[in-house]
Amino acid sequence: MLLNEVLVDARTQRFDVLVVWALDRITREGPAETLQIAEQFRKAGVKIVSLQEPWVEDEGDTRDLFISVVGWSSRPESNRKSEQNKSAHAGMVAEGKWGQGIPPLGYRRDLDGRLKVEPREAEIVKTIFDLYTRRRMGCDRSRT
Repeated sequence: MLLNEVLVDARTQRFDVLVVWALDRITREGPAETLQIAEQFRKAGVKIVSLQEPWVEDEGDTRDLFISVVGWSSRPESNRKSEQNKSAHAGMVAEGKWGQGIPPLGYRRDLDGRLKVEPREAEIVKTIFDLYTRRRMGCDRSRT
């Protein structure tokens, strides 16, 4: 569920407690955004409960300070994780492995995670490519 949908449900009083694993699961946009979102839930009468940060349930300035610190630290952490994922993906690609979900049409993943040509599907891909490049047929054109 998207954050905006959750906020709409909070404002229409569909729930009064939001339980999250950690505050950085709500947003990783920095301290101002984190505080703003927490305030929106507070104004809607929704209490945020974080399983990793029990101090979120406190009231007052201390709570806002801690929320700001989490918001401040979440963006670099998110960037670090993103870089780790990109690096891991690049390593898999360098090894000839496919790590991005369903392989592209014309290929299958073998037991080692490497892509292998799927002959029947590869013929379909060749036909589509031929229709597009040589005959200038695409999804928006029909034969004449």
